[in-house]
Amino acid sequence: MSVHHKRQRERTRADRLDARAAELRAQSKQAIVPGVRAQLLRDAARVSERADRIRMALDRTEGRVVVSDHAVVRYLERRYGMDLDAIRAEIAPPAVASAVVALGGTAQIDVPAKHGPHTVVVKDLVVVTVYADGAAS
Repeated sequence: MSVHHKRQRERTRADRLDARAAELRAQSKQAIVPGVRAQLLRDAARVSERADRIRMALDRTEGRVVVSDHAVVRYLERRYGMDLDAIRAEIAPPAVASAVVALGGTAQIDVPAKHGPHTVVVKDLVVVTVYADGAAS
């Protein structure tokens, strides 16, 4: 099998993983049990991350420069003066932090905020993703 075909197969694999992540997010919207909903969202995040890693590896093998999420965040902070501490405080205000600790460090919580509601997904006391408008998408 040629290198081109191998790369195309990996791109197709990444596309399938993205489709699976979208299915999991759709299922989470229909889940009634909060624990099931949170698990579906965690699974979707893991699948999406796997697809991203495949695409980044393909880019590197093709000689393309990959810009990490960390670099993007630092650019936004330094170029546009974004206050990351204020953003962190809005994502997980003290009341949310207290609730997560009370729930054992892993939770999915809807958060009202001045710029609109959002949902935070927390695993082992770390916010792993945020969904806008208070609804996981």
